[in-house]
Amino acid sequence: MAIIIQVPNKVPRSRYLRLVPMFCAAFLICLSSCGRDDTSYPAQLPDSQSKLPVKIVIVTMFEIGEDLGDAPGEFQFWRERRNLYQRLDFPHSHHDLFYNPDSQILGLVTGIGTAKAASATMALGLDDRFDLSRAYWLVAGIAGIDPEDASIGSVVWSSVLVDGDLGYEIDSREMPKEWSTGYFSFKTKAPFAQPRPELPMGEVFVTNRGLRDWAFDLTKNLDLMDSSEFQALREAYVDHPAARRPPFVLKGPPGCDDLLARCLEKCVGE
Repeated sequence: MAIIIQVPNKVPRSRYLRLVPMFCAAFLICLSSCGRDDTSYPAQLPDSQSKLPVKIVIVTMFEIGEDLGDAPGEFQFWRERRNLYQRLDFPHSHHDLFYNPDSQILGLVTGIGTAKAASATMALGLDDRFDLSRAYWLVAGIAGIDPEDASIGSVVWSSVLVDGDLGYEIDSREMPKEWSTGYFSFKTKAPFAQPRPELPMGEVFVTNRGLRDWAFDLTKNLDLMDSSEFQALREAYVDHPAARRPPFVLKGPPGCDDLLARCLEKCVGE
């Protein structure tokens, strides 16, 4: 789950534009704040004043080598550019936490895979050291992208997450000949069946589209990092105009899974 930044009224918005890292096709998933109105809060714990306040949680999945000074993974630029210098032990997870007490930004590296991501996020949510009641979350991950949609180095803002691991699959040697894939959704009997199931069962998470659109409008005209290496890679996509463009910012739903399936690409695209 992820949340985007809440910009205080007195802070120039341009300061927050730099929070978008230039990844090789990065998916940025936005959610609204975890907080509720003051009137609906339960009684505060006696030690609530001693908790570290968190405005933003940056969620990444992995790092390459060290967090500083070497080849960057998903977390290194966030730690360097957001000055996350305060290290906080996080023994029940993959990686320690890093925090900036001035900006109140907290950096989380979950580890790769749904099990590590779920357990790390749960561990943070249950950690009494932090006040997350007003936090926004931003999931910033490196991902592949269909060359029909964008080019290498592009950034995608999303408010919808599709878990492609949840569904049925029939061996391609046993499925009906007219089927294009053996993978299909729960509560259906064939791929892309209509009508679609009314209630998703954990496959789809829809967050705050208005917040996503706000972030997109702030960043849609940014000049993203490009290089001669990127340009050489783009030249190979002769039949895909979008893949030949310089990196750009767009909106779209990501599909996340531990298997690669053409049917997921079609489902998410629709």
